[in-house]
Amino acid sequence: MIDQIRAQLRELSDQTQTRWIELHQKTQAIEQLEQSNKGRLEVAARQAYDKLQEVVQALLEVENGSRSLSRSNTDIITALEQSADAFQNLSNVAKLNTSEMGVDAGDCMALGDATETFIEQLSGVHDTLHGTLPHISDVVEQRRGVCDGLKQRSEQLENRVNDAQESLNVSLTRLVISSS
Repeated sequence: MIDQIRAQLRELSDQTQTRWIELHQKTQAIEQLEQSNKGRLEVAARQAYDKLQEVVQALLEVENGSRSLSRSNTDIITALEQSADAFQNLSNVAKLNTSEMGVDAGDCMALGDATETFIEQLSGVHDTLHGTLPHISDVVEQRRGVCDGLKQRSEQLENRVNDAQESLNVSLTRLVISSS
């Protein structure tokens, strides 16, 4: 029974180590993803707002009269299209980031569920051990009592053997003395 408990504890120790490694790896992956997402989002936002700034600057120049707007001048329209494209890219990056974070959130939930199942398993083992240990203690005490009884009986038998040996020696000595 003790070997079975030891084997079960080794298995649980291995599972605990595996869970710890999974948690550490998932935490690192999420941190890396957050950094990557943050970088991509910052670049896309900077590009989008830079394009918008170009459009606003061009419109301010027209308003101040330093430039005139004509049908043949497509700079502002091109800049507006580029700005819209940059904001569309920003939106796509945000969607991708959200999707990736969603996948990781799902992975974290799965890891959480697996950990919860593992904790329930540990609780079951704890309850089993808690129920088994008093029984083992009773068996140990019982066997200790038997062992103590056997030791006493062994001591008694050893004393009887010593007494018989001594009696035999005395008898042999008398026999030798009487024969001489």
